[in-house]
Amino acid sequence: MGKPVAVYIREEDLHFIPAAMRKDIDDAFIRITPDTIEDVLGSYISNRIALKEKGNNAFEYVQRWHDPEKIAQQVKNYYEMN
Repeated sequence: MGKPVAVYIREEDLHFIPAAMRKDIDDAFIRITPDTIEDVLGSYISNRIALKEKGNNAFEYVQRWHDPEKIAQQVKNYYEMN
């Protein structure tokens, strides 16, 4: 839908996902923590261009990483290899 998304992802959990996906997460989502939520969201409210960019990047992220056909092919490939 192209909506900007704010997320809290613990740094220690990022090693569980592929490097390319980690980069796309940084590009696509507004990363917040309980301590930074006010400042980070305030900066995006003040910068509508950056907010729109995050929304566009979030849409691309979903297309790249959550496409059902791509995921089905990955699962199929995994089971064929094992």
